[in-house]
Amino acid sequence: MQTDVSKWLDLLNYQTGSEKIDNVRISTLELIGQHYPGMLKASPNQTLSLEESTLFCLALADKVSTHEFLQSLSVFIDLLYFGRDNLDWEVFIPSHPALTRREKNRFIAGDFAVDQANAAARLLIDDLKNPIPATLLQRYGQILLSAVLFGGLTSPGDHYHFLSALTDMSHLATGTLVVPLEKHLWFADPITQGLLLRWHKSHQQDHQFVAETLYTDRAIQAYLASHNFSFSISVAALRKQCTQRLSLRLPPVLIDYASGKNISYSLPQPTWHRLYSGQALAISNQNNIAEETLPKADESYSSHPSVIDLREQMTLFKDLTKKVAKWVINTLFIVRYSKIFCAKIKTPSLQYSIISFVGASSW
Repeated sequence: MQTDVSKWLDLLNYQTGSEKIDNVRISTLELIGQHYPGMLKASPNQTLSLEESTLFCLALADKVSTHEFLQSLSVFIDLLYFGRDNLDWEVFIPSHPALTRREKNRFIAGDFAVDQANAAARLLIDDLKNPIPATLLQRYGQILLSAVLFGGLTSPGDHYHFLSALTDMSHLATGTLVVPLEKHLWFADPITQGLLLRWHKSHQQDHQFVAETLYTDRAIQAYLASHNFSFSISVAALRKQCTQRLSLRLPPVLIDYASGKNISYSLPQPTWHRLYSGQALAISNQNNIAEETLPKADESYSSHPSVIDLREQMTLFKDLTKKVAKWVINTLFIVRYSKIFCAKIKTPSLQYSIISFVGASSW
């Protein structure tokens, strides 16, 4: 059996790792040999059903840690892929689970409050029937507060980009307003979009932005003060309350996606609607008609990731990660020692040449 184990270590191109990893690989291959001797001997035409694969995965998970089980499962999957591709095996290959971190508690006792945010929301809703605020700063404050309360624009770094992007409102009445911010897009909520329509129609002179728009918190304070709002917390604390207020109204998966905690491809619009509403959607025949009318792609070649085997995708991802890590380490090494070298050189022109070379070679 030891010879067969060594043979598989070579066939799977496993490099010598730590003693713990090597022991996991060897013990996994030995366990495979106990259950499926033909597989360990690399015999052709082996078979493995879904039930058999499931039972063996349970055997791998018996009395081991989660991390060790995932390492053993990876060896088992590698072996099955190799047998399927090279030895004509007909096997069911299990999927490899991904570990997810435990989600932190969103609402900590003593740090959770939404009373001021709720009061500000009631004030803004009641103020919709009144004329537009009198001063430029108050008008900006009303729009910003609405975007924070109802549109989730709680990051202060986005507020100036938000105001600066509102100079062109020609497309505002044709559909949902989409504002390009520094790193992402912001989709206007109905209340904020309504305020923007009224503002754009009535106060064209506001569109020439002035220096006071840099102080967005001051604009929110000016608007609340104009209504004698009992403001007992800072604007930063109010933004935090607005975040917690929205967290009570939206599914956690949408919040994590919007905040960047969960990175994934953008989902189709019906999927977002289902996640937001929590209800099943009726099947529409229009979707089927639209799919049938789309031109068929050339099946001879496609570079879309969906046509690449999942195992190949994981291999490409690992290779890319290693290359990026190596590039970062080399770049930091070059930059560090070039600075030390330049500190010992007294000629400014030579210092500039070295720095320019390092800057060009590090990208």
